[in-house]
Amino acid sequence: MRLFIGLTLDVVAGKTVTLKFYVRVKEDLDVEVTTTLLNQATIADLIASVEIETTKPRYSAVKTVVDGNKNERAEQGETLTYTLEITNDGLIDVESMFVQDELITIKDYFVSVDDETLTLNGDDSFTVKDLIGGFELNLPVGETIHISFDLVLKSDLDMEAIYLIRNIAKVNELNPSASIRTWIPETKTIGKPDPKPPVTPPVVKPPVVTPPVVTPPVVTPRVITPPIVKPVVAPVVPVDLPSLLIAIGLILRRRTERH
Repeated sequence: MRLFIGLTLDVVAGKTVTLKFYVRVKEDLDVEVTTTLLNQATIADLIASVEIETTKPRYSAVKTVVDGNKNERAEQGETLTYTLEITNDGLIDVESMFVQDELITIKDYFVSVDDETLTLNGDDSFTVKDLIGGFELNLPVGETIHISFDLVLKSDLDMEAIYLIRNIAKVNELNPSASIRTWIPETKTIGKPDPKPPVTPPVVKPPVVTPPVVTPPVVTPRVITPPIVKPVVAPVVPVDLPSLLIAIGLILRRRTERH
């Protein structure tokens, strides 16, 4: 409380003084309007501040129903399996979450209800009566609660008077619902005929043909070595030098005599 009024502190040089306090956010705070919480403190002539975003619990709930032969039609004497899945999608844990499924308007369709086994995250120590009355659960961040139970339709149930079996559960402010249409074997149809949806042929994708990779042959260039041509050497004829000199002398002599 003194911090609100203000107080005086002596801080030694080089030392740190830490002040810590806790506050609790109101449970009914409208976080849609107040999206952030800002706190400011005055220290001498300085202003220190800190800000934090607000949030609220965020969770989802999905309810489903599956018939025994899985043809999506409820038949006389058939078992219906109901499942409720609740997931914490937010940033904070959810505490005291109220869960209920009163089975209003459809409870009389089944052979037995109250004493039938209810399974909660694998624990089968509960009954459907517990769910009809409602109970509270805690759900940590990121976790999912699985609730399931089986109910058997009466074998003499008047299917002509019933077109849709639908029930609504309650998870705090959420109202997940599940429904299934009824079916009379062979001769009778309830309401307008329910044409089967057209069968869409599967899309056949042509096979992807990868062309073969053709590697061109490696051509090694042919090396042509020109032939070695040897020079033709004229044969050496031996010369008779004395005879050559005599012949030259005779030629010169004849030329002289002519003149």
